[in-house]
Amino acid sequence: MRVFWRRGKEKITFTRPNTWFAQGVRGTGKSSLLEYIAMQYMEHNAVILDSFASADGENLAWLRAPFIKDLRVCLLKGSNVDVQAPYDVKQVENLGLHDLEKYDLIISARPLYLNKDHEFYSIGQLTNLLYRRFHYKRLICLLAREASNLWYSRLKVSEAQADSKAEAIYLLREARHFGISLLLDSLRYLSIDKDIRSLTDRLFLKGQGIERLAEDLRFLYKFFSPPFFRNMNPSQFILVCRSGGLAAGHFPYHEWHKREKEDIIRSVGLTIEYGKVLKLPQDKGKFTTVGDEEHARLMSLYADKGLSMLQIHDQAPEHRSTRVVSDHVKKHNQAVNRSGFCAICRRAESKYTEKIVKRGGKHT
Repeated sequence: MRVFWRRGKEKITFTRPNTWFAQGVRGTGKSSLLEYIAMQYMEHNAVILDSFASADGENLAWLRAPFIKDLRVCLLKGSNVDVQAPYDVKQVENLGLHDLEKYDLIISARPLYLNKDHEFYSIGQLTNLLYRRFHYKRLICLLAREASNLWYSRLKVSEAQADSKAEAIYLLREARHFGISLLLDSLRYLSIDKDIRSLTDRLFLKGQGIERLAEDLRFLYKFFSPPFFRNMNPSQFILVCRSGGLAAGHFPYHEWHKREKEDIIRSVGLTIEYGKVLKLPQDKGKFTTVGDEEHARLMSLYADKGLSMLQIHDQAPEHRSTRVVSDHVKKHNQAVNRSGFCAICRRAESKYTEKIVKRGGKHT
């Protein structure tokens, strides 16, 4: 990367948990710039967590990078999706804090989920995991190709827009304490809330096309010509630092980046099979509904381990009331008696799909 300073001067390092934001119209090289920055972090022993990308699986292109054979790679997937790959594959809910130290590259791509709602919900769970990272040995370089997706994933957990915004700002403000360097991009500068933009350490402006700069950035026309903003090529950028430094620069394009119209799944040799769509928990404000996977887990705790309703309340992560557990056991057994199977367990592929459950007893 070459940087030519027009005002001030700042050393660009990749050992600090900074927030980087790339903005520009479609096709101006925002994603390839973020990938390049992530590679610099990787050279300094950071974990790359590429978890928010386009629907065509753009971030799977990492799997054909020339250095991929030297990395410990993990692919994150949703429930009811089977992925055959020469890498470790984990369901998002099974990812632990130790995995963030174990792997070099963790990828969560849209094709690895049943649909976008399942992806957003699962990534919301991943964000919750990051909130519990109170100490660390390695930095996490978190890529969000379209930054608004990061905040939308929180809606699948909290439902409330105000809560989503507050949690997004909290993650940015506290990222350095969690050991997270955030790499964001967006088509429009103003599509990201001002409270979030103000926490950016380094802003990269890419080609703007016919769009004018946002009002609070128009002072840049005093340092760089408007035609340059319109016509810069994908390898060029304008850099605005939080400290006030301004620069123009360029970076080397890497050939393994996904090309337009390319079938990236076939290119990287993945095989993906999709199962039935599970019903996810829904936040109703005062309570959260029981999703298909949780229902199946409650049946297993009740039948396999022989736990009482109160013990299930204490041990299950959702801490459901004894009444909720009892209602679901009754609902399950009534469905098996009536139809020969429980539709919820069938969607969750539970071994109790066609069995009556009894506490720690035989199942018929």
